[in-house]
Amino acid sequence: MAGEKNIFSPDSYLDKLYQKNNPKFHFKAKNIKEWELWRQKLKDKIAEIIGGVPKQTEISEIEVLAENRFKNYRRLRISYQVKNYLQIPAYLLIPEQNKKEYPAVVIAHGHGNGSRETVGLNGAGEDLQESTCHNNLALDFVKAGYIVIIPELIGFGDRRLMDDYNQDPDLKEDPTLNSCYRINSQLLLYGQSILRLRMWDIISAVKLLKKRDDVIKKEINCLGFSGGAPVAILSALFEAEIKSAVISGYTSYYKDSIMDRRHCLDNYLSGILKYAELPTIISALAPKAIMIQAAEKDHLFPIDSAKKAYQEVKKVYQFLDSEEKIEKDILQAGHSVAAAAAIDFFDSLDS
Repeated sequence: MAGEKNIFSPDSYLDKLYQKNNPKFHFKAKNIKEWELWRQKLKDKIAEIIGGVPKQTEISEIEVLAENRFKNYRRLRISYQVKNYLQIPAYLLIPEQNKKEYPAVVIAHGHGNGSRETVGLNGAGEDLQESTCHNNLALDFVKAGYIVIIPELIGFGDRRLMDDYNQDPDLKEDPTLNSCYRINSQLLLYGQSILRLRMWDIISAVKLLKKRDDVIKKEINCLGFSGGAPVAILSALFEAEIKSAVISGYTSYYKDSIMDRRHCLDNYLSGILKYAELPTIISALAPKAIMIQAAEKDHLFPIDSAKKAYQEVKKVYQFLDSEEKIEKDILQAGHSVAAAAAIDFFDSLDS
């Protein structure tokens, strides 16, 4: 009866399932050879789970859709065709500081109105009245002298399914409307994941930057926030051209975040816990330079879990004598991203 203790809840079964789970790739390496084998086998398994890593990425038909000039930078809305994939829209921000070459950053945005929030726009392309959790991220980077590209990740903004797009093209009724669930649920039937396609989005953006004469080729970085963070993790794991990565608003244990409440389906990888918890996956980025950014009041990815996960990842960097290549940044805020520490981190790697 209502009000009585519910003895039929499946909570205990799911709790025991996690407690008994013993991920195959929990880090146990005792020497460099064992680490190399562990890392490669883990990468191979992740590649299998997401449906395979794109073997070749070719960019063509780059088109400028719109251009706006500001005091110290230009903002371009562009599109480009990726061979054997799709046409991708993106924002490209270019500093005007009288330099021949600039470092670059690829931003994997989180949920919201696609790539627009990072450049201070709403779903209709109008100036935001107030910043969102993305905090006009791309503007801080371009003003700091970075070429910035923000590909619109599949499932968001203009890259929603047509039915979802037609419901609210400019995202005026619901700025968070997306097609994540419908796309990923279909991909799962093929043994694929939306994270695979979003990784392809980021890798494609890296290839585009490599084509530009004004980009310092050895200084292409990546930042992923919230739902964009696992995209950045995978991209940095499989794309050697990404020098370093900032993982913002996501680092935790699946048990404490993704499994603790209802999250978007784009966060889930079939069978991943049989092989690795999230900190283990992030650990495989070592010795690539990374910063983990978390927020004290993040209700989606609890700070205690983030700090514990950071310590687990750090142990692998210490094992490799690369502790100087991992940093953390704790924001005194709710679920959000901030550019300042990330810019300092990327700058420090170039000095």
